Amino acid sequence: MKHGAFNACRKCGYAPETNEDKARHLIATDHYLGRGDLERMGADIAAGHFPKMDPADVERLAKVIEENPISTKEVAGFFIKLALKAGLVILAVIGILWYFLSKP
Repeated sequence: MKHGAFNACRKCGYAPETNEDKARHLIATDHYLGRGDLERMGADIAAGHFPKMDPADVERLAKVIEENPISTKEVAGFFIKLALKAGLVILAVIGILWYFLSKP
């Protein structure tokens, strides 16, 4: 199973592009389906069968995605900035501790 609804598949490299396709990929996650359903769906996809989904669910979710666009680059950028800020805080704490603990 792949990690992240909008990420590319590690095996074939496919990544959803349209809002409808993103909605289908989002529906096919553990947010909506149980592990057994996901495993069956994965096997169907591997066998070349397109998963059956309620068109109304796909349309509703595609509209939500359209109204709330966010790119994977934005998400990655957010986490990179967060990691850098956390790293700076840790370095500052280490520096302060070193300064006070190294005094005679």
